[in-house]
Amino acid sequence: LDAVRGGGRFHSALEIGCAEGWCTELLAPRCDTLLAVDFSTVALARARSRFEGQDHVRFAQWDLYRDSLPGGYVLVLVMGVLEDCDRRPALRRARAKIVGLIRPGGYLLVSSTKREVLEDARWARWLIRGAKQINRFVSQAPSLRVVKEVEGQFYLHMLLRKD
Repeated sequence: LDAVRGGGRFHSALEIGCAEGWCTELLAPRCDTLLAVDFSTVALARARSRFEGQDHVRFAQWDLYRDSLPGGYVLVLVMGVLEDCDRRPALRRARAKIVGLIRPGGYLLVSSTKREVLEDARWARWLIRGAKQINRFVSQAPSLRVVKEVEGQFYLHMLLRKD
């Protein structure tokens, strides 16, 4: 993210699945405004307590699969959320919703949890299971192009740009 922002800050960012806000802490200094959302009220309460007095960070309860949001974000971050899609149509709808939240020229950072048994299983591609399959599926959205991919021991991170 630091390389693509060129020393500046992202004007508007959305973090989907912020949980208790540990990634929000890394993201907040890089953004003018940040909306961090999660479906868990308990996690949101804990995250809010970490950001008292930081008015550029807001929190809201939101469910990717049920709720809507207005778009126009320069950066959308989705970390460890898409693994919960248990069917291809649900993942397709989630991908369309996420892509719709990003303004043209904006970025999407997808981070998926690697699960060793799934990563190289032949059947995983049909069910879209495992970080490689999930991130590849997201990257196949027509308006997205891969900027960079980083693989760690437990996660696969993919940065995409919307045309």
